[in-house]
Formats: sequence, structure tokens, C-alpha cells
Amino acid sequence: MTPRSAFAVVLFPVVACAPSSPRPIDFGPLSSLHSDSCYALAVGPWSGPFPSGWPEIHQPPDRFALTSHSSSWDHAYFEVRPGLPVLKDKGFAMWKPISADSLTITWSSGFSGVSLAVVVHSDTLVGVATAFYDVIGPTEPQAPVKAARIACSGDRPSN
Repeated sequence: MTPRSAFAVVLFPVVACAPSSPRPIDFGPLSSLHSDSCYALAVGPWSGPFPSGWPEIHQPPDRFALTSHSSSWDHAYFEVRPGLPVLKDKGFAMWKPISADSLTITWSSGFSGVSLAVVVHSDTLVGVATAFYDVIGPTEPQAPVKAARIACSGDRPSN
């Protein structure tokens, strides 16, 4: 083992176990997002079949919360709650700003899932969902999406 790989072996567990804490979202129109911004999601018709053969893995939850907590999977992202319904407490869900008025939201098993590319229009997110899985080549289906901000109640989306 080289000194560099030994460092990576020691550093990774420390980073992976770091507690998630809220951080400010200071990114143009996205700064209107606060500690939890909850949404009701409508997904339109998919453009074709799912090459993965597992349609459920590509279905995002009907309601979700964008949080200001750093994702434990990648600290450049924020957490999304809940994860994919079909995975229960497994996999990950995260989001990040990609420009001053748009963001990407991803739900994944680590191999398969769905990613949303959306633009912020006041209290609504509008864009497209794209299914993905770990086999390169097949065309993945897409669907239009629209998410309207809703009140985060006591039964807000959670993992």
C-alpha cells in the first residue's frame, strides 16, 4: 500500500461519517429555498420503455423535500427526502444548483434511478425526468415533470 492509498483509506471513513448540518443556499433565485422546501411532483408520460426492466426504480416519490443538509454521498450536493419508494431506506437522494435558476435532483440505488433537470419558476419546478441505469448504450426514457411547492407539514416527506 502506498502512502497515498493509506491516506485515502484513513480519510474516507472520517468524511463518510461526518454529520450532516444545514448550510446556507445562497444561489440566485434558489436562495428562496429554506431549511426544507417541500414539493408535490407530477410526472408526465414516459417517452418509452425502461431498458433496465425495473420501472419502479425510475419512479421518483410523489412528494419530496429539498433540504439544506449536505448529502452524505457527495458534499457538493444537498439531501432530498424521501429516497426512492421502491428502495425503502437504501440508496440516496440529492440535489444541487446547476445555474442561477435551475437544479438537478437525483434518486438512485447507486446503479439505477431517475434524475430531474428543472428550472425554478417562482414556487414551481418545471423540467424533465430522465431514467438511468448502469448499462451504457440503450436510450433511456424521459418524461416531463412539474413540482409545485407545498407546505412542509408534520408529516413532511422523510426517509
